[in-house]
Amino acid sequence: MKNHNNKFGVLSHVLPPASSGQAVMLYRILEGISKENYCLISRENYNTTGYVKDASRKLPAKYYSVKTKSHTGKSFSYKIGKLIEYSKIFGDILYRTKQIKNILKKENAKILIVCSGDFTDMVSGYLAAKFLRIKLVPYMFDWFSYQWTGIFRTISKNIEPSIIKKSSAVIVPNEFLQKEIMKRYNKKSIIIRNPCLLPDLTELDKKPRIFNSEYINIVYTGAVYRAHYDAFRNLIEALKLIKNYKIKLHIYTAQPEEQLEKEKIISDSIVTHPHVKHSEINNIQRQADILFLPLAFQSPISEVINTSAPGKFGEYLAVGRPILAHVPKESFVKWYLSKNKCGVVVDKLDAKILAKEIIALIKNKSLQNKLSINSRYSAVKDFDVENVRKKFISFMEKLGDK
Repeated sequence: MKNHNNKFGVLSHVLPPASSGQAVMLYRILEGISKENYCLISRENYNTTGYVKDASRKLPAKYYSVKTKSHTGKSFSYKIGKLIEYSKIFGDILYRTKQIKNILKKENAKILIVCSGDFTDMVSGYLAAKFLRIKLVPYMFDWFSYQWTGIFRTISKNIEPSIIKKSSAVIVPNEFLQKEIMKRYNKKSIIIRNPCLLPDLTELDKKPRIFNSEYINIVYTGAVYRAHYDAFRNLIEALKLIKNYKIKLHIYTAQPEEQLEKEKIISDSIVTHPHVKHSEINNIQRQADILFLPLAFQSPISEVINTSAPGKFGEYLAVGRPILAHVPKESFVKWYLSKNKCGVVVDKLDAKILAKEIIALIKNKSLQNKLSINSRYSAVKDFDVENVRKKFISFMEKLGDK
């Protein structure tokens, strides 16, 4: 970036070198930007050892950690307990606001980027920027107010309009969330896609084979949680209906097998693998016969799911393998894959339909090749890290000059 006088702070509950998708995306975007241009703020202390991960490295900019107020006390009646719970929430917000404000003032930051993912971060960041009269940029990796349930959703839905409307700019990862922000708050936003690295496919194809070629190997890599459960369960039922092909579903995840079993994601057709180094993921994905991309159909966070751009989305596209998406029809993932003809989409929670589409994809080699080519092309066009970073830098320079 050209102007060090427009220094910005990035407030996020996760930062590089953590292995979470949000931390990895921030690393890819901020890598190569001068450390003089920004500082990093989180509830976690990244100045200690033990955070070194394969997915990203620690950035050269200065890291700050903000503390959360600890709470102790006895039990109270339900009504009094709720009042105390609310007071603790607002106490935490004010406690963190003061710390964030002091950090930004010390760093002479003129812009604060507040990332979604932590309820207190978004509210505290908004207040800190307002007190200092600096520019606020909510970075909506996911739809903030709908990430929560219960009291947190109630509070966030009431405060989100002020945060969005009074911000200097808003960053979103895709067209669907951009459209919702405009519709609800009449606020324009800029799309900064979750970037991916573009692996050398020729080199990947030279790697030793991982999977047994006697099977059709469907692969999923990443976290498995409430945003995926029923889609996985339906895939298991679909595989039971397929008799003419031997199919294995390989799940590479950090989630323990006990959790998968609890959610009934268990079957003779499933092979679970532990979390692997990020440097190995592209090779695993490239060797898949089919890459599986699920999103839950019945979920308390359906608004988040429909406007979500999963961090792995660009990676899946970049390795040039056929993608099978089992996602709701209202989702961004369905829209993008259909628009760019780079994936097969099953948008109904119906095992028979899913089984039929899997069989059709296995049989149609021409379709597999077409999807693979279109996927790689889409990754280069929309998700290449170099292009995404250039767009981010240009956006920040224009914002700083206003």
